[in-house]
This record gives sequence, structure tokens and C-alpha cells, in this order.
Amino acid sequence: MHTFALSSSTKANATLYNPLGLYYQIELFLAGAAVVLDTALLLMVMERINRPFVAIWLKVLVLGTVAFHVGYFGRVMIWNVAPSKSVLLDHSLMCLIVLGLLILPSGMLHASIRILHTGFEAKPKRNYRYCVLYLPLLFSPAVFVSILSRDDRLFLESISWFIPLYIIWLLSSNLAAIVFFLMFARKAQFAIPFFVRLVFSLVLVCVGAVAYAYLSSDEQWEPTLRLAVCLSPLILEGLFIWYSLKHRVLPLVMDRTLLYAVSLILGLLLHQLIVSPVAAHVRDQYNIDLSILEAILLIGILLLTPPLRKRIREALRYLFSTNVFHVRDATRLLSVSLSQRSHLEPSALAQWFASELAEKLDLDRAVIVLSSDATINSNATAYRSQLHDPTHSMGQFEAASVDDWLCISRAVQLTDRLNRGMIARQSTGRPFYYASMDQALKAMERQGTLLAFRLSFQSVHGAVLLGDRRRNDRLADEQMISIALLCDQFAATLGNKYESLRRFEVERRMIQAEKLSTLGLIAGSLAHELRNPLSSIRTIASLTMEELGPAHANRQDLAVIVTEIDKLSQTTTRLLESSRPADVECTAVSPDAVISKLLALLTHLARQLHVDIRYSLNCPSVLVNCSEASISEIFFNLIKNALEAATGREDAWVQIISHCSNLASIAVVVSDNGPGIDDVLLDSIFEPFVTGKSQGTGLGLFVVAERIKEIKGDIGCRRNAESNSTEFTVTFPICRSNGLSEFTA
Repeated sequence: MHTFALSSSTKANATLYNPLGLYYQIELFLAGAAVVLDTALLLMVMERINRPFVAIWLKVLVLGTVAFHVGYFGRVMIWNVAPSKSVLLDHSLMCLIVLGLLILPSGMLHASIRILHTGFEAKPKRNYRYCVLYLPLLFSPAVFVSILSRDDRLFLESISWFIPLYIIWLLSSNLAAIVFFLMFARKAQFAIPFFVRLVFSLVLVCVGAVAYAYLSSDEQWEPTLRLAVCLSPLILEGLFIWYSLKHRVLPLVMDRTLLYAVSLILGLLLHQLIVSPVAAHVRDQYNIDLSILEAILLIGILLLTPPLRKRIREALRYLFSTNVFHVRDATRLLSVSLSQRSHLEPSALAQWFASELAEKLDLDRAVIVLSSDATINSNATAYRSQLHDPTHSMGQFEAASVDDWLCISRAVQLTDRLNRGMIARQSTGRPFYYASMDQALKAMERQGTLLAFRLSFQSVHGAVLLGDRRRNDRLADEQMISIALLCDQFAATLGNKYESLRRFEVERRMIQAEKLSTLGLIAGSLAHELRNPLSSIRTIASLTMEELGPAHANRQDLAVIVTEIDKLSQTTTRLLESSRPADVECTAVSPDAVISKLLALLTHLARQLHVDIRYSLNCPSVLVNCSEASISEIFFNLIKNALEAATGREDAWVQIISHCSNLASIAVVVSDNGPGIDDVLLDSIFEPFVTGKSQGTGLGLFVVAERIKEIKGDIGCRRNAESNSTEFTVTFPICRSNGLSEFTA
């Protein structure tokens, strides 16, 4: 396919292959580099994970190139060895060159036909007819005999009869391959740049081969043409392998060890074949030792090349420091422990994680700042690893520290994936996305924070702030990546815990709703069953009263029975109505008027309980769009609960105040000086079956809250520290007012 290697000109070779000649050293280096690169590519395509994705024709091309370059490199190396000691070896290398030359054109033609028929499919259906393309290999025994039968080491003279046949086969196979490649590119309409480069390279190979065949006797052109044509297979080989690895998305990136080995071998070849002879010549001529200059130049290249500098730093850190393995093992154990503690409450989990980070990573502190909002705000919560101070909440930390932590947290929230969601105190640049990064770096300096990692998962947003290490050493990049992954796992664990708690709350509410639904059905059925017996009892009592007459002594008792039966009938009727949908026809009702009617009834109960009722109704003309029954039910429950709560205390009182601070709503406050509601119950007091009474059902305030929601109002409960009272504040939207004088600013 490509060239014939090593000229037969004795005079030219005697000059060009002088061991001290610079051209000889350069050619030896380039030939050795070609062998090294061929070997690396062969290992790549033959590796087990990559082998199924590489077509057979590509493997053949690589093998042919390896055979050709090994023979070429071997001949260059032994050229100056005594003929009596190297003839047989030289003949063997010539045979290896011929074998490579015969394989390469057949492999290229095989590649073009296979690609035309099946594209770049790595393993198409087997077709043994392609073996016909390798029939030129049958000439190899005759060529081997021609080479081995001679006593000299002249390559072209040994195969002079075969050169015309090979030129014809080379040109015809390469031209056919060019046509097939262009046909496929036109049909497929993809990878056009690849085929353009491939066709251009094949044309250059054909021109170079013909030129070398006719100019090999010219001492001026022969060396340059020989070297160029001998190295040309690398271009085609590299094109095919690069396209296969890049566009077929193989699950393989060549092992770093192989890359390092290739780089090292090429460096040694360059030093041995070029740098050393030049240094020796300079030392002999000018008495200057270039070894020191070479070492300085090498160190300078390593220091000025960031990837090399980074790799060397990491390698030295792993070589001389056991701390790398300590951090790696610590993060692994923390990851396992974090999975085992996913059942903890969020606050306990955050506190544990902060303490474990500080202890396992040998830090003087670790702070976790969390917020349920999308951005860190002043309501965030902090958890800190404590050595002597057992405080856990942000409110117990110094205000200056809190401000700094929030500043760092806001900054780390804005970092992108390129920075791994992390800020290091050693950062020197100002990122374009955050103009105030300097503020965060200064805050990190003040708080002794070495690193800040972002927490972001679902509803979890915040940061993990790590203090200085007690060893006073820096973490390697791989260690920081491990910690970043650990922080991501913590954020995910915390987010899943929050979701689990929310799901549990929803399930609890559903169960409560199911209980209420069942209770409503039972109550409605019971009320319906009670109405008939009550009606019968009332009828009998009424008839008996009529028979006894107005002057009978027992008539008064029967009247009491009828009255109580009427009350029971009203209760059962109300119970049945409560299970029906809310009233759709609402009227304009005055809350103050309804409360006044209720107070007339509840005053008697207050006297029995020895509770003083105080009231100040300041909005008599304000009207609310709802039914009177709903307003009555709301305040009956609230005032009755207040009376019962205040019972038994000295100077017990219940106070009802209504006021309007604007034209949109009216607020009614019902308060008492009872023992108050437990803080644990304050957040859930309006949920069903939640009560602070020993005999309570927990349904009264729930019904009140539901009625207020129907009216589109609001209710709240709080403990007034000044008056030592419990206050329920009910707010209703105003539909209209008969006057404006009652509204105050």
C-alpha cells in the first residue's frame, strides 16, 4: 500500500546512516515512535472491552501497519552492524516489511467494500468472500525466497521483479477504495469531513509510492521520500481508529497507564536519539554541559503546564501521604453510616452529620446551613459540630457568625457544575456569575471556613461549611470530589426524609378524614334512629298532660320532660344537618348581633361556672356574607371552650372584642385567663381529635375551623404573655358596612 523502505544506494546509505549523523538519529526516533504508537493502537483495538466494537478490517490494517513499521525500525537500528552478523536478521526484517506491504492494500480495499455494504457496523454478518481480497498474499512466499536467496542486504534489488506488480496492485486497490468511499459518503450523507480526509490521504499515499519507486536512486530525494512514505500508514490508521472510537461512542477510554508508557517511551527515544547526540556535540565543541540546562527546561515545562503539574502533585501526594487514604476511608464509612441513619429526624440527622464530618475528616468545625426555600434566607437553620457548646439552633449562635454563614451559603448556591458546587477559601478568581464572591471569601476567612459545599436536592437547599484541618494540610482534588459526593448523598437523604414526613402527614390526614367520614355516618344513622322514639315519648307525655289537666301536681314534671325532649330533637336535627353540604344561600349577617344573642344565653352558664364575661363589640354595622347558623356555631364553641378553660381560677374571666382596622375585614378576639394550651398542641389544635381536655373529643375546634374556611375567613391561636391569656382571633371578610365611622387606623 504505502512504500518500499530502505534504499539500495550504498553511497547514500553510508552517508545517511552514520550513527553520528543527525538525520539518522531523527529517522531512528520517528521509526521508533511509529512502532510505539502502532503498539498502543493495537492494544486499544484488541482490548477485551473494545474488541467487539472494532471491525475485522480495522484489526487487519493495524496488524499490517505494525508488521511494516517493526521491520522498518529494525532495519534502521541494525544498519551499521557488521554484515556477517546481521544478514539473516536483516532478511527476516525485509520479509516482515513485505508482509505488511501486502496486507495494507488488501485491508484498505476490504474496508471500503465492507463500509459501502454495511456501513461502520462493527460485527456484520460473516462473509468469507472477502478473503478473495487477500489473494496477493500468495506472492509472499516467492518474495521471501527472493530475499533469502541473496547474500547482500539491498532491499529493492532483492524484490525488483515484484515492484511493478505491487505498484499496479497498490494503485488499483487504493483507487477502487477511493471510489467506494465516495459512493458511501454520497449515499449516507454523514461523516463527510472524515471521508474527505481519508480520500486525500489515499491520494497522497499513491503519489508518494509512485514517486519513491522512480526517485529511489536519487540521493537528493530518496531520504525524504522514504521517511515520509514509511510513516504514512499512521495517518490512515489514526483516521480510522479515531473515527471508530469517537463516533461509535465506545465504552472505553484508553488506560492512563498505556498513555503514560507511550509518553515515557517517546520521551526516552527523543532524548537518546536526538538530545544526547546534540548535547555530546556541543560538549565536545564548546565544552558546555547541556544536562543541567535540559533538566531546568524539563522542570520548567512541568511547572508551566497545568495538567502535568496537577498530575505530578496528585501523584506525589498519593506517594508520600497516608492522609489521602484516611480521607477516602472516612468518606466511605460516613456514606455507609449516613445510609444507616436515614430514619433519624432531619434536625438530628444534620447535627450528627456535622459532628461526624468534623471528627472523621479531622476538622476543627463543620457547619450545616439549611433552608426549605429555594434560596438561603434569614430564616435558615444551622447545625454545628460542637466541642464544648451543645447548642444546636441558629438563634443561639453569634449574630456575626450567622451573617457570615448565610453569605457563604448564598454564594455557594450560585456555583455551577464546573465548580462541583463548591467554594474553596484559596479561590483567587472572581466568577462572572457572582460579583460579590469576594464577600463570601472574606466571610470564609473570618469564620475559619476552608471549603463550602452546596446542598441542593428537591426542597433541601443550603451548604456544608468545613473549617480548617487540624493537620494544617490541604485536601486533594479527589478528596474534595469525595466530600462533594458525600454532601450530595446527605442532601438526598435529607430530602427523602422530608418527603417521607410529608407523605406520613398526608396519610395521617387521610386516616383522620376517613374516621370523620365514618363518624359522620354513624352519627347520622344514630340521630335518625333516635328521632322516632323521641317523637313517641313526646306524644305520650303531651297526651298525659292534657288528661291530667292544668291543676294536676305532676303536670309541671311532664312539661319539663317535653322541654328536654324538644332539646334532644333539636340536637338530632342539627346532627343530621351537619352531615349535609354547607348552605349555598348566604345572607348578610352582623357578627356583633349574633354574638350578642349568644351572650344572652351563655351568661347563665358563666354565672354557674363563676366566670366573668367581658365584651366590647365595636362593629355593629359590619356585615359578613354567611349564614347566621354558621356564625352562631363558631362563636358558641369558642366562648363555651373559653368558659370551661377559665373555670376554677380566681378572678376567672372571658373577653370578647370585635374591631375593624380596615374596610376589608373584621376581627373578633375571644380570650380567657385559663391555664392555656400546651405549646406542643398549638400547631395542630384545629385538626380533628386533637384536644387538651381529659374528656374532650377534639372535634369542636376542628368544626369551627371548617366553618371559618367555608366563609373564607381565618382563625389563629396564640399565647399572650402580657395578659397571661389564650387568644383565638377570628377574621372574616366584610361584604358591606352601614357606616364608616367605626373603622380606625
